[in-house]
Amino acid sequence: IGHALGQIMATHKVEIAQFAILTEAHYSRRGDDDLVYYGRNFMLFFEACPGAFGGLTRLKLQDLRFGKSDICNVLLTCKQLKHLSMFNCDSGVWTTLQVEHLELSELEIVNCSFRKVVLISLPKLTQMAFHGWIAFQDPLSVGDVPLLETVDLTNVCLSSHKMVKLSKFLGGT
Repeated sequence: IGHALGQIMATHKVEIAQFAILTEAHYSRRGDDDLVYYGRNFMLFFEACPGAFGGLTRLKLQDLRFGKSDICNVLLTCKQLKHLSMFNCDSGVWTTLQVEHLELSELEIVNCSFRKVVLISLPKLTQMAFHGWIAFQDPLSVGDVPLLETVDLTNVCLSSHKMVKLSKFLGGT
């Protein structure tokens, strides 16, 4: 599938191309070993078929544990990406996700185990959803994101969580 899509992307103008990378196990039964297994399999597919990912406009990832630089490599390869959705993904618990992309306009991060999400530079980002963070500190840092219009933040807060001050981390919008 990956090589066929890569061939189509190379020979035809494709306006919308999307991958939804979903795993077979039920969410409530997944452990760390499953996340690592599915993350490695995804990266093997990704590395074997870079042409298929270069023209993607939408990517939905679920239940994957990436290596430290894997998400950055995906973003660098998927130059046309406009929508990125991640559900239950991480790069190891308590790592920081740094996001920088020229074309990304929608970002959805749901139940991912990042210590913090840092939006470095997303000049076309207009919509962001960030649900279910685990950090006990400010979960989000917004840098150069001048077009951001809609932010959907959802979390179950515990008494041990630090108070989130929107003015502190939305200053770059």
